[in-house]
Amino acid sequence: MWGWCPVRSKVGWVRGVGSVVAVVAFAAVGGLACGGGDGGAEVDLSDVDQVVAGALEAVSPGGKVGYLKAKTEAWELGGAGVQEAWVDADNGRFRTEYREADGEEEWLLVTVGEDWRVATYQSDAESFPIHITAVDREEVAEQGIDNLAYLGVAYLGYLAGGEEKRIVGESTVDGQPVVSVEAKWFMEPGGDWPEGTATVITVELDKATLLPVQLRSKIVEPDGTETEEYSGPSQFEWDTVSPDDLPPDFFSPDALFALYSPVDEKLAEASKLDFDLYWLGEKYEGAAQGQLDLYLWDVRTERVSWPELRYASETLGGGGEVVIIRQGPAGRAQFGPPPERTGPIQREQVTVQGQPATLYFKTDRLSPTYEVTYHWLVLTLGDTTIELYPIPMSEEGQEINPLNDNEALVPLAEALLPIPAQP
Repeated sequence: MWGWCPVRSKVGWVRGVGSVVAVVAFAAVGGLACGGGDGGAEVDLSDVDQVVAGALEAVSPGGKVGYLKAKTEAWELGGAGVQEAWVDADNGRFRTEYREADGEEEWLLVTVGEDWRVATYQSDAESFPIHITAVDREEVAEQGIDNLAYLGVAYLGYLAGGEEKRIVGESTVDGQPVVSVEAKWFMEPGGDWPEGTATVITVELDKATLLPVQLRSKIVEPDGTETEEYSGPSQFEWDTVSPDDLPPDFFSPDALFALYSPVDEKLAEASKLDFDLYWLGEKYEGAAQGQLDLYLWDVRTERVSWPELRYASETLGGGGEVVIIRQGPAGRAQFGPPPERTGPIQREQVTVQGQPATLYFKTDRLSPTYEVTYHWLVLTLGDTTIELYPIPMSEEGQEINPLNDNEALVPLAEALLPIPAQP
């Protein structure tokens, strides 16, 4: 099972999982086609901890990168395709790829993870094809996972971090001797399922190698109701490669972003306008005491009146912007609260980079216990009028975007710089 392990999370990196990466979970893996690991020889198959440890080591033996490949006849995303995964447990990194041929065009989904950061590229994304997400290492560690590589291949994440694990027994799958391991994950309260609902994963491991043969998953509600999510084998190949034989940036989120991001091209196009553009740089770590890791995620010029620089946050995740910087020529561009924001709007005069600026803010109460506040900071630097608009982001009724705050916007605007000349 490839793709991200669905680790529970209240905030942060798991938003990226829900948007794109979660669909890259290989339905199952099976049928040893290229040999396998040697972890099973000295493992007590009645001891779940030994079996799990052996299974984790079997996929990526010390000093080697495990390579898995599977072909699918049909899948949730469409027709036949090829899925590949590289697991480097020694260095805590992974790469997964899914290709689906459809006529002359090929659908591609790539995910890489290294240094507890993950980048995902999807070739047919409607808005923007790539984003970067930081994994909350402490949060993941609380769930028993201490290696980012295990999150890249979902069945490994289930085995490494399952809340309740047990040996189901020994049997055969298509004549192949296997040992069955069951891992149970309880779902976060407050979702679509009753409290106490669990995802139960059963992995059939080859007795000799402890590589996966088959996977079954189901959802079990507190009253015992079961919903089957997947059951069945999918042939795969397993091998190892030396990390020295792979490109040095093979697992790098920044390299994947640089390869597929159209930001440079869009920025060069926007810079041809007859006024100066301002930005926070390709990356900006000064916001919210350096906890957001902002990066320039998109530049929009089509279907908007004036250019928009959209910054995303690695730590807030979600694959979308957290602050938008709109800008246009002074005297022609009009920014601030849009006309549809009716009702009283407060304003405050502030100073940014020695220039007068206006901070607008408005609070809408959507229910007796939930309200949302909108902010706009408008200023003029040189011949350019600029608006900073932080995106309201709520979780459990609380604002989680620290930039959506009066005191945060002025320091952010102070960091604006003219964009260097683009090639």
